[in-house]
Amino acid sequence: MEVISLPESIKVIYKNGVLKPLEPVDLKENERAEIIITSKSRWASEFKKLLELVHERTKEFPPEEIEADITKAYSEIPQK
Repeated sequence: MEVISLPESIKVIYKNGVLKPLEPVDLKENERAEIIITSKSRWASEFKKLLELVHERTKEFPPEEIEADITKAYSEIPQK
């Protein structure tokens, strides 16, 4: 089975022109990484749209079936 590596999400603070992580990061000294900046309000808005879309597309399925599918899919993701 192929292992899927998902991007890591961390919280940062922007202060004096520098983004500073608010938690440890798994990077070597001087290692480069790519970041995607999303404000909390933008993230909340996009997440709300996604939830509305999911609800619309799954309204014909019982909640128990959806929950079972999500649980099964989650169990197949390799944990750190």
